[in-house]
Amino acid sequence: MAFGPSRSELYLFTHEFEVVDRPRRMAFRSNETGPDGSSFDSDVEVTSEEEEGGKTRMTIVQRGFPSAEVRDLHEVGLPHAFDRVERFIHTRVSGEGSGPS
Repeated sequence: MAFGPSRSELYLFTHEFEVVDRPRRMAFRSNETGPDGSSFDSDVEVTSEEEEGGKTRMTIVQRGFPSAEVRDLHEVGLPHAFDRVERFIHTRVSGEGSGPS
């Protein structure tokens, strides 16, 4: 997948899935390449577990950042990604449509 502030400044992500155990666990190796050509690999694990009240706890662990600074930069975009996941799930559960707009 690719995204960024403009078509000339794209971040490229490639994922190689190692475990897909729906709906409990997903593990994959991720390669991220920045607009400047720098690149790094990381390991990502996503787990979900049912909680009381029909809620689900999703946990994401990502290892392998080349530095604390690179790791901390990822905290900027993740909350927006989680907001989109929440909107998608709400839309599916409430029957308001087939996905986020």
